[in-house]
Amino acid sequence: MRSRGHAYESAVELLNSTQSNASILQAVRASGGKLNEKSIPEMRDYMMRLGYSLADLDELNIIHIAGTKGKGSTSAFCESILRHCKVVDPERNTRPLRTGLYTSPHILEVRERIRLDGVPLTKEKFVKYFHEVWNSYDVTQDQASKGTLPKPPYFRFLTALAYHVFVNEGVDVAIMETGMGGVYDATNVIHRPVVCGISSLGFDHMAVLGKTLSEIAWHKAGIMKAGVPCYSSPQREDAMKMIQEQALTLKASKLLVARPSAVDGLKLGLAGNHQKLNASLAVYLCATWIHTMKATKRLYFEEASLPPSIETLSPSKLPPAFVEGLARTTWLGRAQIYKACHLYPNVTWYLDGAHTPESILAGSEWFESVLNAENNETIRTVLIFNCNSTHGRDGSELLKPIFDLHHRFNNLFQRIIFTPNEPYRPNTKHVADYTNKMVEADAALTAQYALQIAWKLCSMSGDACESYVVSSIEEAIELAVSDSKDSMSNGVVGSDERVRVFVTGSLYLVGGVLTNLKAEVA
Repeated sequence: MRSRGHAYESAVELLNSTQSNASILQAVRASGGKLNEKSIPEMRDYMMRLGYSLADLDELNIIHIAGTKGKGSTSAFCESILRHCKVVDPERNTRPLRTGLYTSPHILEVRERIRLDGVPLTKEKFVKYFHEVWNSYDVTQDQASKGTLPKPPYFRFLTALAYHVFVNEGVDVAIMETGMGGVYDATNVIHRPVVCGISSLGFDHMAVLGKTLSEIAWHKAGIMKAGVPCYSSPQREDAMKMIQEQALTLKASKLLVARPSAVDGLKLGLAGNHQKLNASLAVYLCATWIHTMKATKRLYFEEASLPPSIETLSPSKLPPAFVEGLARTTWLGRAQIYKACHLYPNVTWYLDGAHTPESILAGSEWFESVLNAENNETIRTVLIFNCNSTHGRDGSELLKPIFDLHHRFNNLFQRIIFTPNEPYRPNTKHVADYTNKMVEADAALTAQYALQIAWKLCSMSGDACESYVVSSIEEAIELAVSDSKDSMSNGVVGSDERVRVFVTGSLYLVGGVLTNLKAEVA
């Protein structure tokens, strides 16, 4: 009999076989995203082959969330809030809401993307449900629409798997985060979610979504549905104008901006001032979801879970379940402080998966607040950074907030390391959860050299900061904790020297660092 670990690894390897290679993705980018226009009809076909109608998906009572920055954190806040709410059955017994959460990308293992009651799907359940979906596509190949693949590509497969899990597990609510964009995103196969949310918008995936914020907003706002309310974080004027136009075109029942003041003074489980935007959006989404469930008599709630009307939302009026849910929200790789005492007892890791100019600015402000709280104590400080330029990101623009921080603290970083998102040295270890066929290795490394040049061009004379490009996250960690590049092979920090390492630029980078530090899935 196969071990649980081997069965899981085998399932992930099969899943990885559905990844599009880098050349196909480049064709999509070159087309301006036009190849994606068929994605929703194709996704509906894939769901029908699993035996699901759109009405079946509506039964999941979905909260659908798009955005550029903070959509994952908003989703996490929503899940935690609702998990702390309780419903009442006809016999007056109370129970917690059963939640389903689908997010991307994963940090350590792919099963993190699908959560039940806040916990990643177990390896046993992942294997069980994965093979149910995989085998269903095998036996229904003759039903595939002309021109579609026998099995959906990677993200669509995972989305179909998430819907399959949530239906079979009988969740009360499914919180679905879009992958990229919105209108053509696989999660948008649904017909009628309960409520939609749009987190802060910025520039990302520009080769597919467009080069202006209005174009990007058009894609993101495409998740809105007729007769369904939508809430948005505060946006730039051009983005909000497009969201409003989409609301009219798609006939959303309402479009309101979530006021950050709704969470003023409340403890949030996620660090950083920017999390107020995400937490307040989550409060509006969850309050509307509960009011809708109650009004349609789909669920009944205990008093401590009932929020006030949307018009009167304020910190003092939020029910205990909301307050506790906000305070207890956790989200790996976002403004996270981590210690790997078993490996590097003197090193503290500050990790934030920010990957847009705006989110990197927010992440830098969070790191600065940590430094200030430490009274600017003199400790060797290292930056590990990554930027995937294939998403239309400008490396120099991404680095600017960090560069400004570097000089505000009088050359904060003694060492800066640029690395691709390859977790281990090339041709050494293989981790199924980190297989990525969607980025060419040479292109990824070239991008890091471009970042190094950009940093040096910005550097002032007298800046003693060392900068390096390495080929893997494993090497980046060794270089970060070593006394010098010559001694990095032993990976040992001087016994009395403390080091802090700021890791940012990519969620994949954060995941690779945590994988090397042997962090546990949570």
